[in-house]
Amino acid sequence: MKYFTLILTIFCSFGNLFSQTIASGYYISKNSDTINARFKLKKGGFGQLNNDLTKEIIVLKSNGDSEIFMPSDIKGYEFTFEGIKYQFFSKPTNKGVNKFLTPVIIGPKTSLFQYGMNIKGNGSTMGSNQVFYTFEKSDGTYLFLTNILNKKFKNELKEFYKEYIQVENVIDAKLNYWIELQQDLYDILSIINNL
Repeated sequence: MKYFTLILTIFCSFGNLFSQTIASGYYISKNSDTINARFKLKKGGFGQLNNDLTKEIIVLKSNGDSEIFMPSDIKGYEFTFEGIKYQFFSKPTNKGVNKFLTPVIIGPKTSLFQYGMNIKGNGSTMGSNQVFYTFEKSDGTYLFLTNILNKKFKNELKEFYKEYIQVENVIDAKLNYWIELQQDLYDILSIINNL
């Protein structure tokens, strides 16, 4: 009897470990219409989101059915979950496919979007977080970089923004420390957007 109770308790707790919740927000259709929506989100054992929000989002329809949107279906979406705003835009990546990316900065001349992956170690090495950047200029051209800060990173960024001569020295002066990379990119693109 005691084993039966233990098994029943474990079985019932799985529902709490991997539950679902609903968040309100909107999505942007291919025609640029903003449509209010409710999103179905999967929660893990500690309340964290378990959806791969870069690949798809599940929208609940008014009749209770759900519809899955991929990056090729909509321009983007936004929702609030536990007081945090999540915003994603369908943008190309270095693999040649669109993903839902989070904006770092959106401006009139250039914007920056990103997504990340956690790469697990093999037991003898620690894992790492890799961030993939999509830089977009207002003319629709893109640059794809990863968060590997080296000379190639600086050179590709300078080449992409070569029409903004004023930022060449800023790129050289900043982008020296990996820990400051995100803020440095934000500062550089802010300068370009304000020229």
